[in-house]
Formats: sequence, C-alpha cells, structure tokens
Amino acid sequence: MTSGLLEPSGRVAVAKTSSPSTGRPLTVASMVASPLPSVVTVVAPRRYDRKRRWPLHMALHGGGSYGRDANGKKRYWDEKRCLSSGVWGRRPQRGFILVCPTTHVGKWWKPEGDKIITAVFQKVIREFNVDTNKVSVGGLSNGGTGTWHITMKYPWMWAAAIPRCAGEIHNDDYVRNIESMPVYMIHGTNDHLIPVESSRNMSARLAKLGNEARLTEIEGGGHFFFSKENRQVVPWMLAQKRMAPEEFTYTYLHGNPAGLVYWVHAPGAERVEATMVRDASAVKVTLKGERLPKRTTVFVPDAFAEPGTQIRIFVDGVLQHEGPIRSSVAAVLESFRLTGDLERTYTVAVTLDLPEPPPPEPPEEPDAPAEP
Repeated sequence: MTSGLLEPSGRVAVAKTSSPSTGRPLTVASMVASPLPSVVTVVAPRRYDRKRRWPLHMALHGGGSYGRDANGKKRYWDEKRCLSSGVWGRRPQRGFILVCPTTHVGKWWKPEGDKIITAVFQKVIREFNVDTNKVSVGGLSNGGTGTWHITMKYPWMWAAAIPRCAGEIHNDDYVRNIESMPVYMIHGTNDHLIPVESSRNMSARLAKLGNEARLTEIEGGGHFFFSKENRQVVPWMLAQKRMAPEEFTYTYLHGNPAGLVYWVHAPGAERVEATMVRDASAVKVTLKGERLPKRTTVFVPDAFAEPGTQIRIFVDGVLQHEGPIRSSVAAVLESFRLTGDLERTYTVAVTLDLPEPPPPEPPEEPDAPAEP
C-alpha cells in the first residue's frame, strides 16, 4: 500500500488506496509536521466531501510504534499499524477523519510530544474541512497517558477524551482542567503494565468534580487497544461536541505556552479562574488568578457580544474596565492568530492594564505520569 507525501509547497499530497477486504477506496495522506519532524497518517472517510465539515479523531500511539526496530529502522504510526485489525481496523471511517501522528521523542506528555500534536492539529485543519467543535483524542498506554496530558493542557481544543489502558494523573488541579469534558476510558482488569486501578482512580477523581466519565473494564483483559469496543466508542465519540464554558478554572501545565485559554489570554499566568455572566444592564466578567500578566486580554464570545452592551471586568474583586462592547477587525485577527481555529475567533476583545506580577519562582520538576 502506498500513501502520499508532503509536497515542497507544504501541502498534503493525497493518494487513493484500496482496502484489501472490500476493494473500496480509502483516502490516505502522509505529511511532515513542523517544527519537529513527525510523519502523520491521515485517513479520510470513503465518501469524504470537502464541501461539508467532518469530525476528527486524533489517535496517539503507544510505546511500540516509535523508536527503532531490531534492524535500526524507524517505526512509524502508519496506516499498517493504525488500521490494523487490533486497532482501528480496515473500516473505521464511518463519518470521521482519523489522524495518526508519530513521536520519536518517546513520551506524548513531554514538551516535544505535545508540540507535535498541536502542530499536527493546525496542519490537518488547514488541509481538510474539519468541524473543530467535534475533535476528539485518544490512545493506548503511552498514547492514553498522553491523552490525559493533552486534554488537561489544552481542554478547549477537544470535544472528548478516550484513554485506553492509561496511567493516572495525580495532580487534582490538572484533573480539574477537564472537569466538564466527556471521557470514555477502557482498561483490562489483568493489565500488568498499567494496572486497571489507574483508570479506576481517574474515574473517582473526575466523579468528585461532577464528571460522570465512562469506564469500561475488560474482564481478564491485558494491555491492549480492545478494538471491539470501537462499536460503542465511535457512536459515543461522534455525539460529543466541544463547548465554550461561561465559567472555568484552569491551571497551567509546564512546557509549551497554552495560548488562548478558552476566551482569556494571560501568557505567563499560573492559574486563571474566570466567569462571564449577563444581567439586565451589562456583561460582567470576573477574573482571579496567579501571576496574571500586565496585558491580560478578555475575548467576548458571540453569545455575549451584542454591540453597545456595557461590559464590566473585575480582577480580584476590583473593577478594571467598564465600557460599551465594540467589535473590531483587530480582535478577529488576534484571536485567529492565537488559535488558528475559526470556531474560536472572536469579534470583541478588551485588553487590561494590570499591575506587574512579581518575579516567578524557579519551577519545580513536574511529576511524571505512570510509565506506559
């Protein structure tokens, strides 16, 4: 089976291949994601039509699909592996785009790993017509623990998380970042590499936050993808939709910058708590946080952005801005620059002039997740 390669222009060359079982065409693309080299396999639906927007699932590989084989040749998370019968199979594409990136740095939760994921996301949504409100992420083992990391670090990117046989995240502040995200966990009860207690504990942590995450335990199962569960996973996955919360608490993870946190841009902050409500007279925004930068910007979602309405922004209980809502081209361009996502582009922005935060303390080394 052959696949397309990235053209010199940077566009994706798409090659038509055929399923050996049915002879029906699959649309497979290969690309290289920068700034780090990463081969990415993209499999579009058989009836892919650029005129409509499609859900997308990003599948993160486990430890067996990176590094080098016994002959010293690099392993890739290519169509042979991600479309194998034990993973997504030859017929996974009933209405969604499957994206399979490769990391050779070992761990998806390392800065290099999550940089690959965000670069792949940006490249794919430029090349394919993706419904960015219906993008999910999942994976097995290393990829499952990476799913926890990437959803906790960038919760505004994802409609759902599907970790399989994944490690446990012990920091409850990070877990709170996904308190409202739909989660579907799968784990074998006889997994001797990452015990099922890891998923049970994550289920309990989420339950304390009011998140009724799904956990399917495979009785007697080991450390596997459990592809038969896709029959239940796929319909559930396609039913999920990303939501923009009117209230959130977000704790920044170490590593790459988070960018626009839902509708607040506070680069360098360590924690942001934000609420936006509308009453009879105005839109009211309340912000709290640790190390909020001098230039903190609040973008106003369309549901609140009625021109002429007053907006009041309070930071730590102090009124920092009051005035009418005004749309601007600058807000559109800046929000798109920060997100690259048309669904997260705003027409109204208010930049605050806050006191300078104190100098940061030297960062502590974060706890590593359980080794997949």
